[in-house]
Amino acid sequence: MMVTKDIFEDIVLKIPKCQYISDLRSMIERNDVFDIITAIEKIEANEYSVKQWHELYQYLFKESNSFKTAEDIKDYILSLLKK
Repeated sequence: MMVTKDIFEDIVLKIPKCQYISDLRSMIERNDVFDIITAIEKIEANEYSVKQWHELYQYLFKESNSFKTAEDIKDYILSLLKK
């Protein structure tokens, strides 16, 4: 049986002050993004599917976009967080 990793749970586990997935969005709204950036930078893009990266992007930024690779999405998420 293959274990499916969850990108949301894995990011939350990397951020001490983040208990719930919903905390990620509130951190962004407060522009408290350093820990989110650090957590995402530690993840290899190929650890998760394009679908999971896209779901993370949609959840964090409440928008949709077309991406070809997980690396493209990861890079775009980081660029938005670093603005």
